[in-house]
Amino acid sequence: MGNHVTITGNLTRDVDIKQFNSGALVGEFSIAYNDRKKDRNGEWQDDVNFFECKTWLTDKQAPIVEAALRKGTRIAITDAKLKQDSWETPEGDKRQKVYILINDPIGGITAAPRHEENQSKYPSASREQTPQKHQQPTTQQSYQQPQTVTVYDYDIPF
Repeated sequence: MGNHVTITGNLTRDVDIKQFNSGALVGEFSIAYNDRKKDRNGEWQDDVNFFECKTWLTDKQAPIVEAALRKGTRIAITDAKLKQDSWETPEGDKRQKVYILINDPIGGITAAPRHEENQSKYPSASREQTPQKHQQPTTQQSYQQPQTVTVYDYDIPF
């Protein structure tokens, strides 16, 4: 358990869901974390840190994640690790980027409730079609609990 990330912050942009030619889906977003400290004069100063995040998604998870992860939403990431990409530019310069890889996009991310209407492009993620707690779905509506996906290091192409 040497590489485990837990962080709470606000999303700086909506999740961007990309689909590869293979059909695999990845969600990318960024989170801002404020570290509040007192300066030499005893006044509070905010030190803002930004982190890029990625998570692999299934077809069923994509609309749920898209609906929940919107700019400004406060989230807690509890099941993640740090990953590093390395590459070389066409000019021959070496580049590296460290990001947070979320292992379980449904169980590993908790989003604070939003007070605005859902703007998802996926019909299955709209509030009218997702039954609320303690409500039974009607015959036209069906709700299935998303499957948990375990992602191993060898499954990750980046």
